[in-house]
Amino acid sequence: MSAKQTIVGHFAGDFTAFYQRYFADIRIGQNGTKVLCPFHEDRHPSLSLELRGRKAGRWFCHACGEGGSIFEFFARKHHLNCRSQFPEVLKGIAADFGIDISSNGRAGRRTPKHIRSLAEREISDRKSVV
Repeated sequence: MSAKQTIVGHFAGDFTAFYQRYFADIRIGQNGTKVLCPFHEDRHPSLSLELRGRKAGRWFCHACGEGGSIFEFFARKHHLNCRSQFPEVLKGIAADFGIDISSNGRAGRRTPKHIRSLAEREISDRKSVV
């Protein structure tokens, strides 16, 4: 299991605990969960949180248009680039929530070079069998 899957699995489809770390007062209303957006001046709750359900963990601000997963939220909150610093994002979330990702090997995805190397070895192995 990847570090990303381990982190998502930790919350077991309910991301209330994740977002409560960043928002003191989360109120779940009839029209969903809205809070003040931390990424711009906000006087009226404009950031929607999907705590459970089909889109669990997703967030979207109706005022500034920002949104994404818990990984993008953590990156924005900690001034990280989610794409180029994804291993740091994974390590940060894991540290904040006491999630052990050390046994998952490398944080993040396999690089195309690594996948290409595996494919080349497989082809080489097939040739040696023939």
